[in-house]
Amino acid sequence: FKLFADYRQLHVCDVGGAGDLSEAWTPQATEDRVAVGVGVVGIGTADAAEVHVTVEVLAVAPADDVAAWDHVTAASVDVTGDAVAVYGCTDYVPEARRFAVAPGAWRLRASHRGLARGREQIRLQLWPAAARAPVVERRWTPPAAAPAKAPTTRPRTLKQATAAGWR
Repeated sequence: FKLFADYRQLHVCDVGGAGDLSEAWTPQATEDRVAVGVGVVGIGTADAAEVHVTVEVLAVAPADDVAAWDHVTAASVDVTGDAVAVYGCTDYVPEARRFAVAPGAWRLRASHRGLARGREQIRLQLWPAAARAPVVERRWTPPAAAPAKAPTTRPRTLKQATAAGWR
């Protein structure tokens, strides 16, 4: 399904709690693209844009396919209700998509792809597991910009020279 990632984030929240990420989005969490609060995990996105989201609720930890994705994080969420909601951070939570899970500790892996093309896809995988600290399993670094080409002809005016970076 598609979600609008307003403020460059999505939330995965225990429907039995009121999750709050107001203090969780530190500079490091923003760089890592994952923030954790009580009963909620924030997933950072590349842009405030519509993203494609897939959710998988699993019985056991998934196979390691980190190399097939651009950026991958994992975090834990404690569920007290009977489901988690997945939504954009400004969406109306009672209307969010819900996924049935048993109460307890769950691990959440967020895998991102399409970052270089500007068409972000996010796969969210949830499975029962003991709570652990958030971790970046694979970090995406934007490709370096190509160096500017040097002008092939000499500028004829001061304005052209300034624009071309000549001194």
